[in-house]
Amino acid sequence: MPVFQTNIDIVQGESLRYPVLVYQTADVTLSSPPAPAPTLMDLTGCTAHMQIRGTVGATILLNLTSGAGIDIDVPTSTVTIDFTGAMTAQLVAPTAKYDLWLLKPDGEDIPLLVGTLNVTLAITSPVTY
Repeated sequence: MPVFQTNIDIVQGESLRYPVLVYQTADVTLSSPPAPAPTLMDLTGCTAHMQIRGTVGATILLNLTSGAGIDIDVPTSTVTIDFTGAMTAQLVAPTAKYDLWLLKPDGEDIPLLVGTLNVTLAITSPVTY
């Protein structure tokens, strides 16, 4: 299954839910007649994990796992990355690298997404009265 490269835009200190539909195969071909629609993957028993680093191989900035920042919805075959405001507040550079992996019950580790996290840094600190 090919990995998709996509950039995610996020605002430092803000929450973001990022849903990803998971299909059996990511192969897309143009044909006539059109190929049948891809089949959603059965995510029963799957877990997911994601690491965010400043650069490839650098110190881990955020480590998300199923139940701790990543939700898996089996009926809709959706893996949702759930960035909380507290998580994104830790991102102090304008960009970071990430990858998202799906671990199937048979032990196969499948890369789903890889890319750059574009962080809009907060300029004004929260005001307390």
